[in-house]
Amino acid sequence: MQANTTYVQSVQPVQQGTVVVQATGNCPNCRIGFINENFTACGIIWAICCFPCGIICLLTQKERRCLRCGFVYS
Repeated sequence: MQANTTYVQSVQPVQQGTVVVQATGNCPNCRIGFINENFTACGIIWAICCFPCGIICLLTQKERRCLRCGFVYS
């Protein structure tokens, strides 16, 4: 006696959704760019001439600039 085996495979459609990614930066002016912090030339000169106390001046004199719109924050 032979047994007949039947396999049933059901395929369900996969629903694909649309993903929207909105890139926002941390610039309060343009709201898209990112803020970059650099040391100023004056701060670097203070750090060299008045070492070790000049390091405090260097750390307090940072220039914050948006990479997209170029706005300088003080």
